[in-house]
Amino acid sequence: HTLGRHCGSSLPASMDTSDSFAYVKFVSDSSGNAAGFSLSFEASVEACGGELNAPSGTISSPNYPNLYPHNRVCRWELVVSPGRRVTLTINDLRLEGSGTSCAFDYVD
Repeated sequence: HTLGRHCGSSLPASMDTSDSFAYVKFVSDSSGNAAGFSLSFEASVEACGGELNAPSGTISSPNYPNLYPHNRVCRWELVVSPGRRVTLTINDLRLEGSGTSCAFDYVD
């Protein structure tokens, strides 16, 4: 999955990988010269899995509310202060159905 190939001097909009990793490739040829590029990145909560230590928050499938990608397994570890409980409330659920067995896509 590629987020695009960019060249010239027009800045593209920010890009979200919908995943916990990204690859960046820079290529130059033997002709011409320019200053190059600079980019910044930040981890976002939308990443597929990870540890969250906030007292509250929201997690969702990658690309939510749009279609989620195939063949993904996302695991989150929700950690709260000792002596507290974690209460989970599913606010929206639109997954591929397979009866009561949940044999295809599911939240566990």
